Amino acid sequence: MLWYGRRRPVGAPLSWGEAIAAATLVFGLMFWSYGVVPHQWLQWANNELQWTPTRKLWTADQGFASAVKACDASLAKLKLDYIDLYLIHWPEPGKRLDSWRALVELRKQGKCRSIGVSNYTVAPSRHASMS
Repeated sequence: MLWYGRRRPVGAPLSWGEAIAAATLVFGLMFWSYGVVPHQWLQWANNELQWTPTRKLWTADQGFASAVKACDASLAKLKLDYIDLYLIHWPEPGKRLDSWRALVELRKQGKCRSIGVSNYTVAPSRHASMS
């Protein structure tokens, strides 16, 4: 990624622009070499490598209807039938239980195989597990 001639010390991190350029180069090479676009690569990784897709429900998408809509959008974007692990990213006061109920419903519908929480302290996670 240093084709423009600037030297950097060994172990120095890439800048944001260099990381974006590297990711673009990798996906470009994948497409040019293998005729693969990212969603096709995700299908291959799922089928051949037993890769398990994991998604997080972001704070802006919490609440029952919003969580269901966000899951459907993720499935459509990834072109998958299910999400292996779906997590509530952050406990949002007032929406946490509705979000959890939505994840339980999505699991019943087969859109998620496993559900859980991340970035929760013990008290909110116990509250969600009792509902």
